[in-house]
Amino acid sequence: MDTVRVAFFADLHIRRNKMQSQTDLGAPSRVIARKAQAALNDVEPDVVFGLGDLTAESAPEDWEGYRRWVEGVDAPVFDLLGNHDRDYTIFRRHQYAQEYFEVLGRVSGTKALAVGNTVFILVSEEHNPEGTASRLTSTVPFKRFRFIEEVLRRYGADSNVFILSHTLLRGTTALSDKWSFNDTRAWTVITRRFFDLFERYPVVAHLTGHTHIDYRYRARVTDIDGNPRVRKVGKFVDGGEWPDLPDTYFLNMPCVDTAHGWFGSNFALLRELGKSTAKARKSPFRRLFMMVEEKGPPFFDLVYRSAINNVLGRAAIYYVDLVPGEDRVTVTTRWLRKNRDMEHHPIDLNVPVRLDDREVRHLASDLSIRTKRNLDIVRDDWFVVPSGEEGSAVLSQRFNKPLVVQGLRVDADGLNGHRAAWKGSRDGGATWGGAWQQDPRALGPVDAVMVRVAFEASNGPAAVRDVVVETAD
Repeated sequence: MDTVRVAFFADLHIRRNKMQSQTDLGAPSRVIARKAQAALNDVEPDVVFGLGDLTAESAPEDWEGYRRWVEGVDAPVFDLLGNHDRDYTIFRRHQYAQEYFEVLGRVSGTKALAVGNTVFILVSEEHNPEGTASRLTSTVPFKRFRFIEEVLRRYGADSNVFILSHTLLRGTTALSDKWSFNDTRAWTVITRRFFDLFERYPVVAHLTGHTHIDYRYRARVTDIDGNPRVRKVGKFVDGGEWPDLPDTYFLNMPCVDTAHGWFGSNFALLRELGKSTAKARKSPFRRLFMMVEEKGPPFFDLVYRSAINNVLGRAAIYYVDLVPGEDRVTVTTRWLRKNRDMEHHPIDLNVPVRLDDREVRHLASDLSIRTKRNLDIVRDDWFVVPSGEEGSAVLSQRFNKPLVVQGLRVDADGLNGHRAAWKGSRDGGATWGGAWQQDPRALGPVDAVMVRVAFEASNGPAAVRDVVVETAD
């Protein structure tokens, strides 16, 4: 069986439908997205994974632009949702990456896929833009960890498992102990939950994006408990070399869009000012920044092709080759501006690579929120319905074979009740049936399901821990 090449990108930040990338200063970049597309196509991958922040503000036009970008990549693209991809601004609430599902045709943001005996678990983040103590800016709810553990339990022993998510874990790579969204106590809990899984199940590597710093960057960072490290680390860390980390490789992806986050990445004072004011609903710093960002000439495009790009930061992608019988892969970093391979990181696998064929197989999906109304995302529960009010959501899930749906199980405290209506698909979510059905069994066997649910809270807030689609299987 021939080698299968797998490529990864992160933080594309598509702005509107012109396939441009977000910038800190000046007009959106026309060069960055096309450079990423060219680099991906030139390495000729068989499959591509996107590690979140696919869009700038998750606006409908952003998703249309991302769809156009994906259509120009000469390989199937599978992706997950980052913090920019969920109601990113306080001015757009409850849309919740609606077009990720409707424009791109995705069924689930969190899913497990496989190529031969190599398994990729794609973990999308939930997101609430208010950023208060009870409404986290970016989070991975406890429900998500149950899904990840079930996949690891089923496939971890005889597979090579890679976990892909967006925000890096605390204490793992450069700047990871003080980077936006993962420097909170909440992200410490999330990090420990991931570490617990890595300790109990064999995971080859955890890949993330989010940090807009040069792929060559190295810093002396603290571990998750705040203890200083004895030497500098970069964006690639072998956890086996550090007593405070699980025996897993941590790869923090070089971002594609070096034009966004450049000031915060290179000037610590600006980064801290932005974080300290971002929690305010009417953040003066954020409003001022939004008044000037992406205005004026295309500054970054003017310098992107020049040598000064070395100063601005080297954007890059990763790729690896899965070779049958091999028990090691090499992660190659490809610099976008020069379209040239720059760094090589060897990774030991758990078992030798086996390729039954070159196809990407769908193993499982978690139930994903497509749209929501009057539901607040929190860390430990999935979401909360405000006291005495009604909230609603449209959710969807894909199965690895046709199943008959029996109903819905809701694990919650403080609910008066819920109402559900259903649609089914027989082509993996490419098309859906006609009218909503009250009885899901009327759908017959389906390989994807969409459910519209209204949740009614009692006198206090209702905490919904899990929603499970029950099937006959």
